Amino acid sequence: MCLFVLLLCFHGGAAAYVRDLGREHPHVSIHHDAHDAHDAGSLFHGGERPQAFMSLKGSAANEEGSKLELLLELPKKLKGQCVWMLLAVCGICCFGQVLNDCVGQQPASLIGFCVTVLTFSYLLHSGIYSAYWSGEDVGTICKIMCWWAICLMVFWSCFACCFCCCAGLFLTIKNIKIKEMQKEYAEKMSDISGPRREYYESDLFKKKCDGLFEKADKDGNGTLDMAELQDVLMEATGDPNIAAFSPLLQQAFEEHGDSVVEKHEFIEMMKYVSVVRLTDDGKFTLEQAYEILQCPETASKSEVRKAYYKLAQKYHPDKISNSGVDAEKLKKDMAEVNDAHAKCQEHFKELDAQSPDKS
Repeated sequence: MCLFVLLLCFHGGAAAYVRDLGREHPHVSIHHDAHDAHDAGSLFHGGERPQAFMSLKGSAANEEGSKLELLLELPKKLKGQCVWMLLAVCGICCFGQVLNDCVGQQPASLIGFCVTVLTFSYLLHSGIYSAYWSGEDVGTICKIMCWWAICLMVFWSCFACCFCCCAGLFLTIKNIKIKEMQKEYAEKMSDISGPRREYYESDLFKKKCDGLFEKADKDGNGTLDMAELQDVLMEATGDPNIAAFSPLLQQAFEEHGDSVVEKHEFIEMMKYVSVVRLTDDGKFTLEQAYEILQCPETASKSEVRKAYYKLAQKYHPDKISNSGVDAEKLKKDMAEVNDAHAKCQEHFKELDAQSPDKS
C-alpha cells in the first residue's frame, strides 16, 4: 500500500511537470512556427515580416493554447459524478446504523465496504484523482473526494504496516516459545529416572494415551482437532488453563503442519505434559507413584507389591553386577521406586482405615 501511494505521488508529479512544461514551452508549435516564419520571411527583402503575418501567428498561438487548456480541463460529467460519490459516502457514514437495523450487521457492513471500494476505484480509474494530483481545477466536490481517497490510502497504509509488524512480532514470539518448549522437553527427558523412562516406553502408557485419544476423537477420523485436543488435555491434567496452551503444544509436536493431531503426536504431547509436571524436590502425586511402578490406578495391593519387587530386582545397586552402570544413578532410581511404593502403601492404609466406616 505504501508503494502504491508512492507510485501515485510520482505519477501525479510527473503529470504536473509535463503539463507545466507544455504550457510554458509548446515545442511542437514553436518549432513549426519558427520554421514557417523563416520560410515566409525569405520572401521579403531584408528579412522583415509584415505585421499581418505576426498577428496571424499570434492568433494561431492563442488558439493552440486554448485547445491545450480545453484538453487539460476536467469534463463536467466527471465533476457531476463526484457529487453522487460524495452523497453515497456520506449516506453510508450518516445512516449506517439505520442500514444496520434494516438489513442486519453483516449485509450492512458488506454494503459499506462495496460502496467504499467502488468509489475509491472509480476516483483512480476515471482520472479524477490524477487530474487533482497534477494540479488541475477539478472543483470543490471532487477535491473533497480526492482528500477522502488520500485519507483512506494513508489509513490503510498505516493499518497494513501495523498489522504486518504485529503479525511478525507474534510469529517471532510464538516460534521462540515453541523452541523453548522443545528444549525444555529434551532436557527433562534426558534427566528423568530409569523407572519413569521405562513407563513412557511401556504398553501401559501407550494404552492410556490410546484410550484418551479414542475418547476425544468424537468424529472417529483418527485425528484430533483443536477443540478435541483442548478437551482431552483438560481431562488428563485437570487444569482448565491448559486450553489456552493447546495451540502452542500442538504446533510444537506436529510433524506435517496440517493443524490436526495424530495418535503418535498425541503420545509425545502427553509425555511433555507429564514431564513438565514433575518437581525437582522428588515429591510426586499418587498418580505419578503408580506411573513409576508401572501399575494402573486400579491395581490391587498385591499387584503393586509385585511390580515393586520387579523394579527392585532391576534397580537395586546390590542386584546389579554390570560395572558399567552409574551407581549414583541407580541409587536415585531405587530411591524413587521406594518412595513410589511407600506412597501407594499409604494410600492402601487410608482405604483400609475407611472400610469399617463404610460398612
